[in-house]
Amino acid sequence: MRVFAVSDIHVDYAENLDWILSLDAREFSEDVLILAGDVTDKMPLLRQVFDSLVACFKAVLFVPGNHELWVQDEDFDCSLTKFDAITELCKFCGVHADIFEMPDISFVPLFSW
Repeated sequence: MRVFAVSDIHVDYAENLDWILSLDAREFSEDVLILAGDVTDKMPLLRQVFDSLVACFKAVLFVPGNHELWVQDEDFDCSLTKFDAITELCKFCGVHADIFEMPDISFVPLFSW
């Protein structure tokens, strides 16, 4: 098992999204990905990324960054409401956004921006 960590992938840029969607599940099926925020501020796009990564990796661990919590053209009255929606999206997609433990790794996300 390998552990990868990425952040600031900003999939609002087409080339970054294309890279995520092109990852080969056969290459990463036994690996863990830590996704450390700044993916996108758009919920549908965040779901697309989560779905793609969950299909590729044994486990996807996520902590939101400031971009995820931006409230712009969406149906959220504040960042805290959006944070709750992101937490539910993580659960729905099978992304770990809380304490996650395996024999050789523990993931404890900190929400401290």
